[in-house]
Amino acid sequence: MADPNYFRFVHVGWAILIGSGLAVLTWSHYDPDGIPWIFGPLGQLGTYLGNTYPTLIRNMFYGTIVIHVAEALYSIKVCGDKHLSTSATIKWCLQTFVFGFASFLRLNKVKNVKSN
Repeated sequence: MADPNYFRFVHVGWAILIGSGLAVLTWSHYDPDGIPWIFGPLGQLGTYLGNTYPTLIRNMFYGTIVIHVAEALYSIKVCGDKHLSTSATIKWCLQTFVFGFASFLRLNKVKNVKSN
């Protein structure tokens, strides 16, 4: 039996990897030449792709948003199926919107909460 308030943050490695990727993708879409040097080769790739293939970057950017929204909405359904509390559901939904499948992997490990 799981705690109805069960919530775990994604692994820090996933958070850094996905957060960096989303940041570079967003910068590549809106300001490819403004990507900070701290992103190193990933930032250089983002600058190149953003300047050379803006349509590709635009499609990737909006596609990523659509996919993450769909994952977040599905996480609400999964939380309901597992009988998690409203506060836990909101946390899982927001985290899944930002980190996508990395959060969803943790959510799927939750066992169902027994109803009283």
